[in-house]
Amino acid sequence: VELELPEEEISAEESADLLTGVPAPEQPVVPEGEEELPVETSGPLAGLRGLLTPEPLLALYPRSVYKPIPPVPDAHLAEAAMLEKLLAAPSGGPPPSRERPAREVLASLGRWLVYSVLLIVVVAVPFFPEKWRAVVRPPYLPATEALYNRIEALPAGTPVLLVIDYDAALDGELTPQARVVLWHCLQKQLRVLTVSLTPQGAAIVQDLLAANAGYRAGENYANIGYLPPNPASLLAFVANPVGGGTMFGDRDLLRTPIAQQVKGVSDLAMIITISGDHEHVRWWIEQVGARYHTTIAAGVSAGIAPYVQPYYDNAQLKGLMVGLVGAAAYEGETDATFSPNARENMAVQGYAQLALAMIIFVSGVGFAIAAFAKGA
Repeated sequence: VELELPEEEISAEESADLLTGVPAPEQPVVPEGEEELPVETSGPLAGLRGLLTPEPLLALYPRSVYKPIPPVPDAHLAEAAMLEKLLAAPSGGPPPSRERPAREVLASLGRWLVYSVLLIVVVAVPFFPEKWRAVVRPPYLPATEALYNRIEALPAGTPVLLVIDYDAALDGELTPQARVVLWHCLQKQLRVLTVSLTPQGAAIVQDLLAANAGYRAGENYANIGYLPPNPASLLAFVANPVGGGTMFGDRDLLRTPIAQQVKGVSDLAMIITISGDHEHVRWWIEQVGARYHTTIAAGVSAGIAPYVQPYYDNAQLKGLMVGLVGAAAYEGETDATFSPNARENMAVQGYAQLALAMIIFVSGVGFAIAAFAKGA
């Protein structure tokens, strides 16, 4: 349709009259057998057919993709209804009291009484007379006595190796063993080499060496340091116990008298390992004791004692010390005077256990009397 527009300007009313008079476009004729296209019903394209058909968009995502949400099982709905009912139900018991009942207060006082008694015992036992502390004494231990006799029989100046094979977790159980063995060796004027299979062990043994005043490093003892715990490093250590690059303080360890005396493992009269790992004890027995016919003895924790005891029974270990009791028995053999010592620790533990047993006994008698009175 061609419109002839005037050359001069026209008003808005005249423009509306011209647009109103424009005839509607002719609709296309739909051939027979084909579906008539839909007509747009809104917007500026109202009245036109087939402009934005949705069929291509629907073809991208078939209707089979859109599935309904599966229904919730009846059992789940029943459980949800039951839970909602339980949460909405009022509490059947009395409302909680803000004040503590007298029985709870008495029970709390009872616990604090037990703690106070144990604390008093732990603090007071070290001040008991010797005859009172002697009431709690270690039993006779043949394996510990064998270890003592082996060291006691060595002549002065003989080199021995003390292996520290534990960390701070076993300090309370194994450090008393290391302390008394080191003290005995130095009292016998033996030359002691120390090595550690744990990084913390090097610091532990250094503190023990520093506590023994009057003995000179490099002459009476030497701390070799840390040895990685594996069979390969153990074999390398056996070939050269002192090592080529170890420094002790400001002196070269290789130039000390003790290093000049120990060229190989065959120069060591004895190896004592204080260990918390039964596999490491087995390494020393198999890799060193069996190959080089070196005397091996051990001090172990009570946890690994069942694994190590067969080696002592078969004479592969020449002495065995177990736990804090073994350290206390060894101190009894040496008449050690240093402090702290395992005998004091055993006395503290023994009296604390006795006090706890007395408290339990008195509590049981009190409950029995109260029950009898209530029944009568």
